[in-house]
Amino acid sequence: MCHPAVAMGFSVLQAGAKYIGERRQAEATYKYKLEKQKLTIASAADAARHQYQGLIDRTAQVRASATQDVNNQLKAYQQAQGRAQVSAAAGGVMGGSVDEASMDFARTFVEARTSRLMNLSWEERQLLAASQGIYAQHRGRQEGTTFAPIAMPSPMVAAAQAGGAMGNIWMNTRNHPMWG
Repeated sequence: MCHPAVAMGFSVLQAGAKYIGERRQAEATYKYKLEKQKLTIASAADAARHQYQGLIDRTAQVRASATQDVNNQLKAYQQAQGRAQVSAAAGGVMGGSVDEASMDFARTFVEARTSRLMNLSWEERQLLAASQGIYAQHRGRQEGTTFAPIAMPSPMVAAAQAGGAMGNIWMNTRNHPMWG
């Protein structure tokens, strides 16, 4: 059996070493989780950025398509009206029937344009809803990176453990014939 003072010294060293090891482990865990959090947030931001760019491109395509459709409808209206006027003039027809046919072509064009622009409006609303979904998904990914606090060891606990161990050594050796 070793001297009580030596045993007490080892108890203090053991409690101190345990405290230092636990503290280093907690710090390493914190650094790891923080780095992982940063990487996850960066990855989520990249994903959202690419998704937003896809929506921007899709919106531009939808608008260009609608513009092209309306221009094609206008061209068809103008060609039909021109053919009707040439045909009427060649046949010697004038007046109300030519005006009525012209009005019918104009009404058809306005209806087609209105319908296409309404469809464009719906498509744009769907794209806006998709962008809101991307935002919600991005927020969820960011919030999912939040980690629970890391429990740091307390020097008070280490001191109490060392004190308790020293108390036990003292209690066990106080009446011992060799040390008592």
